[in-house]
Amino acid sequence: MLTEKELCLDMSDFNQSSHNFQKFVQELTSKKGILFEECLMFVFLPDINNFKKDAPYEGVPELFRWLSREGNVKKLKSLNIPDSTTSPMSDELVADSIIDLFQIEKFNWRKLDINLDMLVRSPYRDGFTDITLYSSGNFSVLHHWMSSEGLAKLTNLRKVRIEIMELNPLQRDEKAETKHQELLKEYKKQFDFKLDKMKNEKDTREVEFKFDVYIGRDGKGEKWDFPAPRYPATKEVDEKLEILQRLDACKEFLKQTMQMEDEYERYRERFDWLRTPCGSNNLAPPKIAIIDNGADRFRQEIRDVIEKGVSFVTADSESADRFLPWWMVSDPHGTQMASLIQQANPWCRLYIARVGKSRKDILPDDAVNAIEWALEQKVDIISISWITKGQFPKLRKTIENATKKVLVFCSTADEGIWSREVYPAYYKGTVRVSATDKYGNLMPASDKSKDAINIPVPGLQVPALGPSYMGEAIARGTVSGSSVATALAAGMASLALMMLQVFNEVDRERLFNDGFYSNEGIVNVLSKMNDPDFPSLFPAQADTALLPQRWSIENLKLKTGGQE
Repeated sequence: MLTEKELCLDMSDFNQSSHNFQKFVQELTSKKGILFEECLMFVFLPDINNFKKDAPYEGVPELFRWLSREGNVKKLKSLNIPDSTTSPMSDELVADSIIDLFQIEKFNWRKLDINLDMLVRSPYRDGFTDITLYSSGNFSVLHHWMSSEGLAKLTNLRKVRIEIMELNPLQRDEKAETKHQELLKEYKKQFDFKLDKMKNEKDTREVEFKFDVYIGRDGKGEKWDFPAPRYPATKEVDEKLEILQRLDACKEFLKQTMQMEDEYERYRERFDWLRTPCGSNNLAPPKIAIIDNGADRFRQEIRDVIEKGVSFVTADSESADRFLPWWMVSDPHGTQMASLIQQANPWCRLYIARVGKSRKDILPDDAVNAIEWALEQKVDIISISWITKGQFPKLRKTIENATKKVLVFCSTADEGIWSREVYPAYYKGTVRVSATDKYGNLMPASDKSKDAINIPVPGLQVPALGPSYMGEAIARGTVSGSSVATALAAGMASLALMMLQVFNEVDRERLFNDGFYSNEGIVNVLSKMNDPDFPSLFPAQADTALLPQRWSIENLKLKTGGQE
């Protein structure tokens, strides 16, 4: 279990109705392995408009109280709460569970006409330096904010932004609209006057006090949304693939060697090292880097095989220094790929590199950084279940360099007869993967190019686990496509590397020298899964006793010998 302390808690991209925020909070607060620094750089909640239930904020107070008591967090450099625009939290609830528990510098709570006394009364009121307030245009509230009992009490403020909302559509007609705009202009004049007075009173400040009253485009007011949440349908999970059942039989045989004697006793110690996270004597579990959009660290099925993670994704173009966590994801794809690899080999170690919020926003430079990071971790395999249709010289150079050291599995296009070269799959040295149905036939959408070095792997309706805090159809559903086949291929390759080391008394260096870390070498092994002229490397339960013989390195290595 990872023990590094986290510097942020960013769920700003959790804005799909499929996400169950309450479930996420339960997962986070029930795990002892998540540690936080006393000062968090930022805490961003998801848009609570997308939450279900009559009390959409359920889980928010529990989260912050847990951070304070169990997480030992004392200070928040930046706090952003995009509350429900229709059923927001009360001022008292936020004061009790958030404002009175932490020293907060930058504060942004999306709620109309808050009572500023909640900030003024806070034991940490001197900590506020930057706040954003939302106004319906109620002048009584605005007057209080600008009075000597309002913002003036927050003596260390450096920046204030007040957003005045547009007129409620239900109350809007031409006369009311004109009156509302006139009032907004009058409010701004009064605020400008108050601001000048406040600046004169605060002239001892070292940093200039900034104040902005924002009344929206064309002076009509800022938009206030009232979204209607959508609810995902649920679906049942398919039965387990035959290939996964066969892998299970092989894994069970490996576990049985721990109790066997006689000729199997010599495999026992080697397998013990290969299934132990730390390993020993140049024998250690295969390391697989997943270059994707992160993975749910709370997923019980994968959390124990995650060794390390990193994120290269910034929250937005204006927050270049705010990286989204790799372990809290808004898209299920990376978690599903991790689940598939873990299904194929439960003893591997996963290295998660987040390079996108989804699969369609991956930047080549981020992918380059992720691959270089993976090589620094000395991984055995890199799994890339996404494609680009353009070539990028820097990415190409990085990929081709990586293929000289590790196995790089890449997805091909799912465009059927219209498939063409996609990247990074078509860079030199990668292992290109196409998806088949459960009978081994290439799917209609799979890349069938004759010049491609393809490993055909099942990729149709494969059971995979998504983030536990998403809807049931995602948390326990099925996925299809070459990306699925790629993850399974990477997992099977890692299991193959283990089998070769267990049954041949060799280590990683020997496998590398014998060419098993080249695309030709691993394709030579995995292609025998469906070769009718070669005994199955992943046999049914009844034939597992033949595994040591079938995994003879002399039968499986390339005839040409070493790696280029």
